[in-house]
Amino acid sequence: MSGVSENQTTWLTLVGFGKLKHLGFLPFALFLAIYVATVGGNILIVLAVASSRTLHTPMYFFLCHFSLLEIGYTSNIVPRLLQSFLEGGDLISLVGCLAQFYVFASLAAAECLMLSAMSYDRYLAICHPLHYPVLMSTWCCVRLATGAWFSGFFFSAFTLALAAPLSLCPGRRVIDHYFCDFAP
Repeated sequence: MSGVSENQTTWLTLVGFGKLKHLGFLPFALFLAIYVATVGGNILIVLAVASSRTLHTPMYFFLCHFSLLEIGYTSNIVPRLLQSFLEGGDLISLVGCLAQFYVFASLAAAECLMLSAMSYDRYLAICHPLHYPVLMSTWCCVRLATGAWFSGFFFSAFTLALAAPLSLCPGRRVIDHYFCDFAP
């Protein structure tokens, strides 16, 4: 015996788009084009907000951070998907899967917190328009965004710390997604 018990594994199988492999290079080219368009569009949003002084408002500040979150989401998931289309391999290491899950969960948590910060911004703009410039200063926006990013990555570490030592059930170790998501 190799010393690894039956319920411990180091590799998982991602099923995801397994049925598209017979199409050859077409799915790879399609997903690569979508990936480049998504990342390029979000970079254009960030550059437009950064270059135009008239867009330096809290709403565009938060939209810029949503674009950065979207770049993170797609750059976390799509390169591994493209690799599986090119190489035909569906295997991913358990460490790689946990790392991908951690980044995905962290960005999802940061996005929820960023949405809360943006809704607070919109609430102040609508309900307290005269006090809005004082209440929602640049410093306040930076603190809200920094708190959202930090909290998203910090609290997702607890989820990862609880999930990492769990042993998987014996038998097929298959994730029926195209990325490592442990949701049902």
